[in-house]
Amino acid sequence: MKTRLLMAAIIAGMGATMAQAEGQRGHGGPRIDFSELDANADGQLTLAEVRNAAATRFAATDTNGDGGLSADEMAARAIAEVTANAASRATDMIARMDKNGDGLLQADEMKPRRGGDRAERMFEHMDEDEDGIVTRAEFDAAVAKMGDRRRGN
Repeated sequence: MKTRLLMAAIIAGMGATMAQAEGQRGHGGPRIDFSELDANADGQLTLAEVRNAAATRFAATDTNGDGGLSADEMAARAIAEVTANAASRATDMIARMDKNGDGLLQADEMKPRRGGDRAERMFEHMDEDEDGIVTRAEFDAAVAKMGDRRRGN
């Protein structure tokens, strides 16, 4: 049990640097793939593999090799991870939605497939007093509410 808790803490700590650079805590931070940790690809993790992966990630982020992570180094790592994730998601989206097979998404291919007009639904959600106008206060409240939901509050 102690070993499991220690491994969980180490794995969580591995992402903490990047999560802080992205202004996030826990959920939403960088995801560590099992295969990234499983150095010998035997389908099992040892404490040594987890520690080695953490050291490897730290060293890769410490681009000037001074043994410390600057804000610039952490931000660069976070940007690289976000960019790679965004590129992967965009590729998946094109593969899923490209009806004419040209490798591009035209506006008509991006229209909502279910649930109607997304902009209208979002507007109605923000327009608390249902007067057909979204004030700055209504907008800010909707953004805060969405952030709370994402954080699990």
